Amino acid sequence: MTYVVTFTDYEPTPRFDDVPWTTVHVEEGVASDGPWEQIDTIILQPTDPDPEHPMSRSFTTNEATIPAGWYRVTFVDDLGNQLITDPVFNRAGARDQNYFPSVRNVASKIMSRTKDQFGNLIGTFNDETTPTDEQVDQVSEGCITDVADVIGDRVPEAFIDDAQNVAALRTALQVELDFFSDQVNTGRSIYPQLLEQYKLSLENLKSSIASDLAGDGPDLQGKSAAPYYWFPPPYVPSLEIVTGEQIYDGYATIVYPRAVKNYN
Repeated sequence: MTYVVTFTDYEPTPRFDDVPWTTVHVEEGVASDGPWEQIDTIILQPTDPDPEHPMSRSFTTNEATIPAGWYRVTFVDDLGNQLITDPVFNRAGARDQNYFPSVRNVASKIMSRTKDQFGNLIGTFNDETTPTDEQVDQVSEGCITDVADVIGDRVPEAFIDDAQNVAALRTALQVELDFFSDQVNTGRSIYPQLLEQYKLSLENLKSSIASDLAGDGPDLQGKSAAPYYWFPPPYVPSLEIVTGEQIYDGYATIVYPRAVKNYN
């Protein structure tokens, strides 16, 4: 039996040698550090016309052999050069959402938790941190339904980044509760701030998506949670120009008019 695994929004690093990536190798493993077995080769069509500005890619394999496993994507060019990406965990049927947060998404919310046993800041979760990357993925799987209950399983493409941000916040909250509950209970956790940020971001995202789907919202660019401001033009009284003086400032001639209010 085989399973379908979809990889969304993979963007390779820019290349300055004018050589594009041409294929993707998909590898499967039972752990985040392997061992890895290549299960599929996907041809990239079209290739990047400008490798310095690579396109974001999404692709699917139906060659997965385990229902819950780790997958690694490697970009390959015609010269045999490779770019290996971070492994991701997949459980069959658990990722119907198009905004499932990556481990790095979650790590960015609670960066101080990404330390190894010696106190070194790693910057993401891996097999040397608490929790591990696999544990973070499992927490995300359990939490994303809370977000999906509010905004649905699929969001418009313009809101995917915002939805991933919200889902990452929800996972970060659960990581604090599951792995650092003693610090949460004694006020030594960022949990309250995360909770406030999560609630605000989720509500703003929900409203923005609803407006977009109704067709009466603004054409949003960037984060949907960004505020929008509008002010009326300032009131300027009617003025009557009386005379002016030319002043040379060393670079330009500026005219400063003198004026009085027109009471007519």
